[in-house]
Amino acid sequence: MKYRCQVSKKVFRLSKHAIKKYLCILAIFLTSYSVFAFDITHAGGSLGVLIINNTVPESAPNPVVNTIGGFANFTFTSVPGFAPGSSVPGFAPGFFLSTALDILWLNYENRDGIAVPTETETGNGNNVFVIGLLLDVPLGYVFYFGPPVTESLPHRFSATLLAGTSFLFRICMNGDTTEAYASVMEQNRIAVAQYLWGNGRWFYPMISGKFGIVLQETFTFTVGAKWYIPIFNLWTTDDNSFFNASMLAIQLAMQISL
Repeated sequence: MKYRCQVSKKVFRLSKHAIKKYLCILAIFLTSYSVFAFDITHAGGSLGVLIINNTVPESAPNPVVNTIGGFANFTFTSVPGFAPGSSVPGFAPGFFLSTALDILWLNYENRDGIAVPTETETGNGNNVFVIGLLLDVPLGYVFYFGPPVTESLPHRFSATLLAGTSFLFRICMNGDTTEAYASVMEQNRIAVAQYLWGNGRWFYPMISGKFGIVLQETFTFTVGAKWYIPIFNLWTTDDNSFFNASMLAIQLAMQISL
């Protein structure tokens, strides 16, 4: 038996077996979503600096760029095999999932097909302005210590360790708008974009640590550091150090309990 559906005047034939398969996939997805329930426990904003290691000879020094962003923390309230609200090994009481998005910007030049950090004043059609969107998705653990704040907050200080994956998405634009170099600028912009998006250069494992001080019942000030590891250097052919393009972020943040 055949089933037929029409979309935009195109006819697609689906067998009964295919329909059952897609319905099973949908059911598994919906079931997984329902059993892995979570709560948003904290959110906040951050300001910081990001130091990018540059080991390319005869190029600009290590870029130090500003970052601005936000984050949210999630705790799992339901996991398969455990009753809702019960103690879940691996997720409670101190484990949580964190997501953070930071915006940064810097300049690159094209050097024989390799994107190299450069000064903002670089001209001759070889200055690519790059906006980076740095997405962190680590798993964290927090523990509290110190004197009490209120009856509901038994400790004023906190320390957090995080580890996970990060993704650096880059938007490349012309940094030199001189009309005489328009065609050269376009070629260099494409070359830089291809390099930064190629061979997984957008993927960074990361580890992080934070120290927090409770200011009020719902507000916590934190200072932290993140190290982004350029694992893609294991399989790229660039003649640079493994730590080329590694990044160290130092951030100040205000966290709100929800």
